[in-house]
Amino acid sequence: MKKWICWALALLMCWPAGALAQTFYVTFEGDCNLRDQAGLDGAVMAVCAAGDTAPFASQAEVDDRGVRWYLVSVDGELGWVSSRYATLTDGTVAPVYFQADWERPVTYTLKADNALQSQPQAGGEALLSLEASQEVDNLGYFYFSADGQSWYYVRYQDQQGWINAQDTIGNMA
Repeated sequence: MKKWICWALALLMCWPAGALAQTFYVTFEGDCNLRDQAGLDGAVMAVCAAGDTAPFASQAEVDDRGVRWYLVSVDGELGWVSSRYATLTDGTVAPVYFQADWERPVTYTLKADNALQSQPQAGGEALLSLEASQEVDNLGYFYFSADGQSWYYVRYQDQQGWINAQDTIGNMA
């Protein structure tokens, strides 16, 4: 029981401010060391098995070699795993990429009508229609689909979803 409570509290602490409608995970493509800091200098806390998944704690860092590290929760412990052995996903598509904290907030202005979608794919389920010139808030996730399209995970009013990046202009506050 105590271990379950610690795990639940760790997940709550990891949940990003303004909780996302979607939960993101890291899937281990090979056996992967869980480290106490991002980079090879971090002490190994545990080994994650190939094929397992862990909740993503909405933080990513790039080490001095240019390797991206993801903060995850494994058995109630927060630790870092290398993107060389792990892929960020929402559980249905892979890979999803995470842009570490922006220096300033970013919004996108729509150049054309666009649909806020549940998944980053052409013809996906439309959550709502957005008109040209509307602004949406960047939530820091992006995806490259197999057909070469880029997608942003955004918020419009109280709804989160994916928009096609082709029809947007980025704005930094």
